[in-house]
Amino acid sequence: MRLALAFLAVLAAALTAAAAEVTVRIAVAPGLKFDPPRFAAAPGSHVTVIFHNGDEMIHNFVITRPGERLKVVTAALTLGADGPAQNFVPDLSEVLWSTRALNPGDTATLAFIAPAAEGVYPFVCTFPGHGFVMYGAMYVTTGGLPPLAADRNIPPESAAAGAGTSGPGDGLLVVADRPLVSRTFLPDCGPAAIAVGLPGGQSYCFDAGTCQLRYAWKGGFVDNTDQWDGKGDQWSKVVGRIYYRAPARPWLRLGRPDLLAEPRWRGYRLVHGSPQLLYTLDGVAVKETIRPRAGGAGLQIAYEIASAPGPVYFAIDPEGGAAFTASAGTWVGGVLTLSPAEAAHFEVTLAERPRVEPVRYWSMNDALWSTNNIDPEPGVVGRAFTPGGLQKTPRVLEAGVKTSELKDGGTLMAWVKVRQWPVSGLPAPVFSAGPSLVVAPPWRDDRWHHLAVVFPAAGPGRLYVDGSDRGEAGLQLPAPAAGLEVGSAGGRFLHGLLDEVRIYDRVLPPGEIAALYHREAALGGLLPP
Repeated sequence: MRLALAFLAVLAAALTAAAAEVTVRIAVAPGLKFDPPRFAAAPGSHVTVIFHNGDEMIHNFVITRPGERLKVVTAALTLGADGPAQNFVPDLSEVLWSTRALNPGDTATLAFIAPAAEGVYPFVCTFPGHGFVMYGAMYVTTGGLPPLAADRNIPPESAAAGAGTSGPGDGLLVVADRPLVSRTFLPDCGPAAIAVGLPGGQSYCFDAGTCQLRYAWKGGFVDNTDQWDGKGDQWSKVVGRIYYRAPARPWLRLGRPDLLAEPRWRGYRLVHGSPQLLYTLDGVAVKETIRPRAGGAGLQIAYEIASAPGPVYFAIDPEGGAAFTASAGTWVGGVLTLSPAEAAHFEVTLAERPRVEPVRYWSMNDALWSTNNIDPEPGVVGRAFTPGGLQKTPRVLEAGVKTSELKDGGTLMAWVKVRQWPVSGLPAPVFSAGPSLVVAPPWRDDRWHHLAVVFPAAGPGRLYVDGSDRGEAGLQLPAPAAGLEVGSAGGRFLHGLLDEVRIYDRVLPPGEIAALYHREAALGGLLPP
């Protein structure tokens, strides 16, 4: 009798749990966050999630099996052109439930029966690149939740915010004795950026969307504070100096040196503590492992391309901030040619060429413009910045450079298209540093021109337009440390476009200025045939 009563009590409790209903409203908070970042449901309960996208980007809501969030997010990156049709949700058994991809302002409802097995079921946005920072946790449990500040199943910034400990610098990542991987938004990279910090002060940015290294730097690693403090339209900051920037076109080519292959990201795994990057080019599997170069700033990159159907080419920019050597193949100019046998396993070493790269560079091609929901206008190479204002709202591009950093001389360079002078008749500024320095373009013809001003350690600057020396510019860097701005000065904004902006902490010789002008003018179709 007692056994029967106990059985009935257990059955009644089970039926009560199964009949329980949980309704939770989840919104998108600034900075690629879910609000709230977690919720609880009893096993077998009826769960209704009302998901509202109040952001200015596309988002979805996907629940995965325990421990499978990264697998699902990585698989979403490989969908490519098929992503929108699949709502950016990969066809995997690890995906339990998902909404459609919601446009800004949309709401979707997701109803399901909670799993019978207790555990932590991640929820995530699988729009390309978002899921590495935008996730949360559904706790299927009959008990309570862990303290918010100690919850490792939600983003660190969400836990810190709940504990009241978020503050400036909380997102500063420091590399110890093993590589550190951070998925975030980085300047001059697409939304699928992977930042990897290596022991010894070397770091690199890899673009998982295009499957290519974008740049390498030395010093510190990254500061994610702006992202983690809710500024979702801000990049994380590179801590250190970028000493090498790769060409815009990927290094690896198959079959022909001028033929670009279709990349497909497959994720990464740790091999002896280092991330091994996995992707395909036209269906050919590539394994890429990047380690610090012994003996100075640089990287040692090991490739495994086991099934190349023909020659493999590795194309570099010989004028870039690194010198290259390879363990196999033959160099002709800036192109390394490898046979299929050589490509099965080879290494490329890049060693820093000091101070070749600028201290600041903006390509404008991968700027984050989500707060305006407007794409930038076409530039000479890719896209261009409009400091005069989108929707008549001027924008300031902060250089993050002080004139004291140019004490040994410097060069300010940009492609500029001036539409009209401001109504006031005052010069339209391209670069400025306090009231004493305003670099203005000497034209107003609504055409692209290349402007460079070199400042020696002492004396006036010198102006170059479209690669030609125009003589002394009548400008001098302010003696006190003043902050450089781009496209603005004292509330005045350039009425036009900027592209390929560079600031160097050295005086570029005339030949290098002319070479940069001709190379980019050719890319933009600005030179006569």
